[in-house]
Amino acid sequence: MTRQRSHAASPGGFMAALWASEPSSASARLLAAKLAGFRGNRRQSRTWLATNSVYLKVIGAGFGRTGTTSLKTALGILGFPCYHMREVIKNQDSQNWIDAKLGKPDWDRIFDGYTATVDHPSTDFYKDLMVRYPDAKIILTVRDPEKWYKSASDTIFAIPTPPFYFHLFPFCYLPGISTMIKFDRMLNVVIYAPNATFKGAHKDKEAIKRVFSEHIESVKQHVPPSKLLVFSVSEGWEPLCKFLEVPVPNVPFPRVNDTAEFNHHVQFRVRLIRNVNFVMGSTTIALLAYAGYYVWKQYA
Repeated sequence: MTRQRSHAASPGGFMAALWASEPSSASARLLAAKLAGFRGNRRQSRTWLATNSVYLKVIGAGFGRTGTTSLKTALGILGFPCYHMREVIKNQDSQNWIDAKLGKPDWDRIFDGYTATVDHPSTDFYKDLMVRYPDAKIILTVRDPEKWYKSASDTIFAIPTPPFYFHLFPFCYLPGISTMIKFDRMLNVVIYAPNATFKGAHKDKEAIKRVFSEHIESVKQHVPPSKLLVFSVSEGWEPLCKFLEVPVPNVPFPRVNDTAEFNHHVQFRVRLIRNVNFVMGSTTIALLAYAGYYVWKQYA
């Protein structure tokens, strides 16, 4: 679903997008009808939009590598456009998430165009999102801790991070590359740092497994049972659709983003960082060799 960040300034455009977007739900039509009543008062329409145009119905509280991409796809099939880690890059939202970690969130800006969110970084803020969207239902995706660690260590934990000298290369300021660098900063600030979700423990197998298990128990304790679905994607459509009160679709439950597929998506990033490390390392060795040769010639 294409995001339309300018809708709040143009109620007519927002209405057209609502009627044209999917799903063509009763709630979307009700919103469009409400806006139609505000046509004669632009200030009133903008005020109403500011507080009602973005509303999450589903909040995912499970860590990445617990089937969150499959769940995102499933929610889309059920009519819930879903935000995911991939949208952070697509929508260039890294700074918005850093701001949220620093206590300055703009949730309606981030989730404009979505009615659901799963995966990091939103799962790291599920408590805050429950306050902002109190009627949303919470889905906690779970997995055996050992299998989760194996999947995470083969994928998200295995991706190299850009070295501190990465910004010295002029091409790093190209739009796509600079977006990646901002994304890496967001990952560290929101997820990997000692004061973030993984508590700096992702390089210690037993410690990160404890973080994973403690997070699951924390969610179960914090979320009222009536609003919580503890869900394994291996369970398929039935418990998910019952929880969301929607019909079971006549299609197989999606199974996407396994280890091989994930690594295929990130191979450009991995090659880029490794090549930069090789070039910088080779350049450093060459300069040191030349400096040594120069000194030797001066004093030989």
